[in-house]
Amino acid sequence: RGGYNDRRDSGGRGGGGRDGGRGGGRGGGRGPPPLKGKCNALTNVLIAATTPNFKYYVYTCEAKDRNDKTIDSAGRRRQLLSVALQKLFVGKSEKEKASLLRQIFFSGTFFYTAMPLEGLSNLPFLILDGTDTERDTMEVVRCDCFTAPTVLKQQQQAAPAKATTAAPAWGKAAAPAAPVAPAAGAWGKPAAAPAAAPPTEVAECVAAVKSSTAVSIDYRCADCTKVFSDFNAMKMHCTQVGHKPVEEVGEGSSKPASVESFSQYCNTILQQAMGERMARWGRQYIDPKSFTTPKDRQGRELGVNVFKAYNVEFAVGKPALRGPPKLMLTVDLTAKVIRTKSLLNAIYGGRDPNSANLSDKDKAAAKRHFVGQTVISMLDKKCHSIHDIIFEHSAASLQVEGLGLSHAEYFEQRKAHKLTYPNAKPIIAVPGRNKSIIYLPAEVVCADELDDEVKMQLPQIASFAPEVRNNAIEEIKRFLIPGAQKTRGQNGLLPALGIQLSGDRLTLAAEVLEAPVLAAAGVNISAERGNWTTQLARANFRAEPHQVVKLNAIIVYNRTLDYQEVYDKVKQMVNTHNSTYRLPDKPFKAVKAENDQERHWGAVEVAFGKGSKLPENVFVIDMTKPRAATDPSYHVVKKMFATGGILSQFINFRNCNHNNPNMSRKSQIILGGVARQILNKVGVAIWWTSVPRSLPLPAVFVGVDVFHAPRKYDAKTKRKVARPSVAAIVMQVVHASGRCEWYTETFKRDAGQEYHLGDALEGTFKRGMQRLPNSRGKKIASCVMWRDGVGDAAVAATASQEIPAVHKAFGPNVPVAMLVCQKRIATKFFQTNGQKMPQGLLVQGVSHLDYDTFYINGTCPPYATPKPVRYIVARKDAGLGKLSIVDLTWAQCHDYHNWAGAIKVPAVCQLAHKLAEHAGNFDDSGDSIDHNRFANRLYFL
Repeated sequence: RGGYNDRRDSGGRGGGGRDGGRGGGRGGGRGPPPLKGKCNALTNVLIAATTPNFKYYVYTCEAKDRNDKTIDSAGRRRQLLSVALQKLFVGKSEKEKASLLRQIFFSGTFFYTAMPLEGLSNLPFLILDGTDTERDTMEVVRCDCFTAPTVLKQQQQAAPAKATTAAPAWGKAAAPAAPVAPAAGAWGKPAAAPAAAPPTEVAECVAAVKSSTAVSIDYRCADCTKVFSDFNAMKMHCTQVGHKPVEEVGEGSSKPASVESFSQYCNTILQQAMGERMARWGRQYIDPKSFTTPKDRQGRELGVNVFKAYNVEFAVGKPALRGPPKLMLTVDLTAKVIRTKSLLNAIYGGRDPNSANLSDKDKAAAKRHFVGQTVISMLDKKCHSIHDIIFEHSAASLQVEGLGLSHAEYFEQRKAHKLTYPNAKPIIAVPGRNKSIIYLPAEVVCADELDDEVKMQLPQIASFAPEVRNNAIEEIKRFLIPGAQKTRGQNGLLPALGIQLSGDRLTLAAEVLEAPVLAAAGVNISAERGNWTTQLARANFRAEPHQVVKLNAIIVYNRTLDYQEVYDKVKQMVNTHNSTYRLPDKPFKAVKAENDQERHWGAVEVAFGKGSKLPENVFVIDMTKPRAATDPSYHVVKKMFATGGILSQFINFRNCNHNNPNMSRKSQIILGGVARQILNKVGVAIWWTSVPRSLPLPAVFVGVDVFHAPRKYDAKTKRKVARPSVAAIVMQVVHASGRCEWYTETFKRDAGQEYHLGDALEGTFKRGMQRLPNSRGKKIASCVMWRDGVGDAAVAATASQEIPAVHKAFGPNVPVAMLVCQKRIATKFFQTNGQKMPQGLLVQGVSHLDYDTFYINGTCPPYATPKPVRYIVARKDAGLGKLSIVDLTWAQCHDYHNWAGAIKVPAVCQLAHKLAEHAGNFDDSGDSIDHNRFANRLYFL
């Protein structure tokens, strides 16, 4: 039962190479054998727990302006709350204020606290009357006290007696029992010391708690952020400063929080705890002084700095598949790539801005390229959209309105930053507050978009090996675990607020799945050998002459290219497979196009527009040579072909000149992929996976994804405008192994709309069954759906919206399985020795609170730690009880015909992602696509 043997990672014929030794793998040798079968997986998850008397308060606020209208700006509400708290804490020392403010967390329309605030006991209460805030007011209207969610409290109550005690504040394995305090409550008064020493054994504590004169307390202070290792230390602190410990909450004064509210609170205080030690850039935390500056092979800097960015997040879930729910902290490491080359340097192309002169052509090119793009301030890391580039002024010549200072003087005096090129033109216009325009020197901003050369090297420069990630986890543990961190002379924030992390990372049982059974036309594929391109070259369909359909090839080519030479290579590769569809010796037509955008799509419009007479079975091969790595006319031309239902294939000569003999090896690989794509687009499956016998046939596999187009800057409104989202549905009707049909549709939606696809699914299913010739009139026996883009909180709602569409289209008795695929997750898995896990790893654990969950490493990149995909089983009907949904998912990861190897998600899910993005880049968001003519055609590969 084969294991993992990816030659990209093992190196050499024997599988040694990077894994060590001279042999290994098939060669025997000294290298470690590939990981197979059952094993243990070390995660990047830490288990956390709340103290028995954990609680938090939520104060709801109303903020209104001078016109009595609600203030929606989160920034302004934060400012008002800051002013209000300063007034509320008048009379307290600066140290007391700092301690109190450390326990208050702003969150939009409300704020969290770890303790009730003095002065806010009688609500509603006007904390700002507008006197000092330009007549803006703020009123606290409600306060709610919450404890840990019921699912976590039930676990504590069901535990042995020691669970009624507080966990040690310093994370020791052997926890002393929780203390009990006299009910008289004389905390902070020397005369009220208890007569006897506090109990130290679990049995004594339990007996004391049961008595009518005792209450349960935590080893932490209720009035500040101090935590303690034992009762005596806590009592000494309370006696000296007049504070009291955290006590149990009386019945009726609090209620268990929902899992969502509790998780939000935990992550809010986690952000505060991380922010005390690191800088926050977006959602990540970084050390601004720690970075690397990558270089190319010649030793030249690439113009970027790479920072280690830490992602940390709390969630409530099940560490083990059938285990009890727990609070879990996931720690991950990503790369934050920041350009060091300023926009001024990019505009001048490395020339000296003080002496070089820009031509009118240079200025026009700069405006065309940069206006509308996002730039990042190199001083405060804020993002701005370029409204205009002003070549008539420099920072020294343009005055700041109302200040009597030039922009160069303003940055030196107000920002403490002296410009290097104050007299260099241009200056950048960006949107400011209230639709105003502000100006920034071009040398203090850098473009957000990376250069093509840098993008190509991202896998090498912006990936982290397992040992780097393991060190990052240890670093975060040092920051957050009790006793390992002290900030500004204070204890760690998390334990002070009742959240305690374990020191050990979660380890789970795992298994390396065997490769699925694959087949091509007359060839058995060994999926264990990684990319199986060379094996596919031998596929032979042996179609009879009377079955052959000649495609009418039309070539669109850049005038500088020799299209015939490349066409002959592609034709030979396509026809070698002897499939039903073949390319002719000579193309039906050749259309010459220029490199420029308008000349490219203009030539296509003339050749394929209204009035043009085209034969049947047209297939267009567009050979383009754009100036950049991506072709700006690609989506325009693709939309023209999609509107007419014409199949097409682009061949890009930018990164590989297929006419150059020195690049013949690279060209051979690329053109081989092009040949397979051509066959796939006309409906020929080069390879396929075996269908499990436990799956009722005919079956429908469904992939669903939604593409959310990036916001685009609108110069008229001076703001970024949301573009429509596009949903894609891919339907694969499986009749038997190697026999299937495809049908796809896209749907234009409001910006950001991810859900409510029930009607779209039902319509797609019904139209697909009518338009696919071999499926018309068939009765579907089962359906499996893989849904991308759904968050944890929306799993139930999405399933309730989309599963009924299956029953409406195929019948109420059709068994359904629905899986939610989550790719953008932080969970990672390692071998127990810290090394990366192989392709095909299966882990069942770190589960959703309400649904079974499993993870699969679909790929194993050579430069980085594998990123698994999380699968949440939202539904699996009894009619599919014998079907292994894990094995089916893993097999379908090998059935994506755009890549001769395993991918992260099942093929229908990846196809839906590809199609949604494809249509989402059209100016009409895919409305003009002729889905009927593309039935059983994967035209978007």
